[in-house]
Amino acid sequence: MKPITVKDYEEVADEFFAKYHFVVKELGENTKPEQVLKVMESLGGLVMKKRAEDQGAPLIGFVKVPEVEDAGES
Repeated sequence: MKPITVKDYEEVADEFFAKYHFVVKELGENTKPEQVLKVMESLGGLVMKKRAEDQGAPLIGFVKVPEVEDAGES
């Protein structure tokens, strides 16, 4: 795998820091960076879950499909 470059950081920094500062604003200026990153991770999971639900796609993981009984079998 190629090493991550400063240019790579520059390409994603605006998006990352917009999200980071949004969470800091919500939690308060004295929040530790570790707490902010943990909340960002949780919010990311919730976004993924909501998108999957909105699209009718199953959530990541094993999905148990209910068995349908055949009316002709006895």
